[in-house]
Amino acid sequence: QQLGASGGGAPPAGSSAAPVRGGNLTLDTETPALDFDIDTTNDNESIWALEDMAEGLYSNSANGRSVIPWLATGYKLSSSKLVWTFNLRRGVKFSNGRPMTSKDVAWSIEQAAGPKDVSNNYVDAAIKKVVTDGPYKVKIITREPWAPLLSDLAMYANDIFPANLDGESRARFFQD
Repeated sequence: QQLGASGGGAPPAGSSAAPVRGGNLTLDTETPALDFDIDTTNDNESIWALEDMAEGLYSNSANGRSVIPWLATGYKLSSSKLVWTFNLRRGVKFSNGRPMTSKDVAWSIEQAAGPKDVSNNYVDAAIKKVVTDGPYKVKIITREPWAPLLSDLAMYANDIFPANLDGESRARFFQD
């Protein structure tokens, strides 16, 4: 099963082991995760598990008092304060090895902001449109100047997944 984009990381210090694809991820929690689909997830166990498997453009800092670029390397805000241009980190891959591109980011954020029946779409109410500008640049256009956008993008509901779930159904893609 593949999930969201992950920048991965270096092997632990002193380790020369190369990453190994495949296998099973076992999470031990007091209460099991119920649903990994970001459109319907609203129980804490599922949210915390999902946060270990998928990432967003921004993440919370270590002290929790700010956000830091994660799958994005930074942003530029237009003088109108309505257009946020994000440069994406290169080399990010999904668990199937496919590189993350601006199409995946635009699709994921549009899904999160989507229909009214999506459980967390209120977070993206300020987003009017998401457009790609080449493979590693995304523009988020807001309805009005929106200072908390970076914090909104750091929320699990805005984690990045393959565009169109790489052709799989939501049920199949998010199966546990």
